[in-house]
Amino acid sequence: MNKNANLLRQKNYLSKLENRLLHNQRNQSSQNKRLSESQRREEHNERLKTAQRRRLSSPEKRALHLEKIKEAQRIRLSNPQKRVLHCKRLLEAKSGRLSSPNKRVIYLKKLQEGQNKRLSSPSKRAVHRK
Repeated sequence: MNKNANLLRQKNYLSKLENRLLHNQRNQSSQNKRLSESQRREEHNERLKTAQRRRLSSPEKRALHLEKIKEAQRIRLSNPQKRVLHCKRLLEAKSGRLSSPNKRVIYLKKLQEGQNKRLSSPSKRAVHRK
């Protein structure tokens, strides 16, 4: 009898804990909704950076990630319809980036930063030019 009472108490305690956790998660998500657009974007970018670091954290993961990217590219370009759609999306994205002078300046600046990163050291230059 005493054993059953203890089990019941533990079960009730765990269910209260679960409810409290769910309540906290709901509160957290409602707080996230109240964040400004720039804060949400900043958090999103931070999560993207974390995911990118995870994918590139070891040579094996990096190789697997690059292999997946190449496979996706091959699939997109193997089917003529998908190739047309892919090229169309690329053009739309480019026209969006070049649609205003401010966006154009930002786009060109990011291109230059990427180029500088890729060419910053002799080993990176060699890899980039392959």
